[in-house]
Amino acid sequence: MKLQIKRSTLAEWSDIIMNKEHETQSVDLSIMISSWKNKKPSICLPPNEVFVVEFSYPLGSTYTAKLDTGECGVSTIEIVNFICDVYKNTIYVNNKSIKKFEVFGHDLEDLILSGISVDFTNKVITMNIDS
Repeated sequence: MKLQIKRSTLAEWSDIIMNKEHETQSVDLSIMISSWKNKKPSICLPPNEVFVVEFSYPLGSTYTAKLDTGECGVSTIEIVNFICDVYKNTIYVNNKSIKKFEVFGHDLEDLILSGISVDFTNKVITMNIDS
């Protein structure tokens, strides 16, 4: 598994997220989506909220999925788990892209999660996907 943190560690990002001075925070990272296995958490999204996660690359149009933070909140690792699970089980199934998503020229193994941005005001999570 490839995991490279470019500017912030996941723990530092979690601490930044808890700082309410900023409405949007980002983390730079590099994760091979196809080989990600679920990890254990540290809390960074508040409890009892629903965030919309936007998936746009390498799709023909944006796909959204709802992430419910539940009673305990959601950690950075849980966000990454959620993103990877949607790619693995919704956009790609058995490493093959689903036709309705119009995936352009990339297999699941090509995708690297390189950044996550959380907009707390609008409750939207976006990501950077490299290939």
